[in-house]
Amino acid sequence: MRPSQEQVKTGGRVAASVGWALVPLVTLGAGTPFSIGYAAVRRRSPWLFASAAGYAVSLALFLVQIALYDPITAAPGWLDAATSIGLLLNWLGGTAQSLAIRASVFAARPLPSANERAVELANQRRELRRQARALAVRDPGLAAELRIGRPDLPRQYDDGGLVDVNHAGPEALAAIPGLTPDLVRRIVEARAAGARFISADELSVTLDLPVDLSDELAEYSVYLP
Repeated sequence: MRPSQEQVKTGGRVAASVGWALVPLVTLGAGTPFSIGYAAVRRRSPWLFASAAGYAVSLALFLVQIALYDPITAAPGWLDAATSIGLLLNWLGGTAQSLAIRASVFAARPLPSANERAVELANQRRELRRQARALAVRDPGLAAELRIGRPDLPRQYDDGGLVDVNHAGPEALAAIPGLTPDLVRRIVEARAAGARFISADELSVTLDLPVDLSDELAEYSVYLP
């Protein structure tokens, strides 16, 4: 039987976590600051950031000592011992710490709640509307070809739920929050008389729409020539 998608993800996560935990061991401590730094970013842990900084300082001191080593004027024995102990801590201590925190660093992130998913979707739709409005201002011809604001027509472009007040049918206009059948009728009649609107503010003033509709109109309407 083939493994499920969740089992494949779990297996991949385990393999990645084991590989990550062995970085200090296989690099003899040289990779410890980077692997622990990754864990610090992933867990947003000040303690792990401090650990990564300590490993980085230890590695830097060792590399500086190697670069400046002179067999004639050798460094004091205590300095040799200190840097050697530091590298050993990077190697074995980093390995031990990585193995200890491996599970928490690579733990599966909890799925978002229904409310969180709803908020995320609403924000995505809002961003789509913002992009579509910007396109309509920049290139009205292209916007018309993409049928932005025309949910009553077949189309492929996702405008996030905009409605073109100047051209959309009554059913589409009625989808704008707050527009009652009477208000929709007034808009349709004004259009039939030749009116074309350029903004939500002009629409509200011209047709004397309720003030509390301003936010909904600004959010969901678009005005193509």
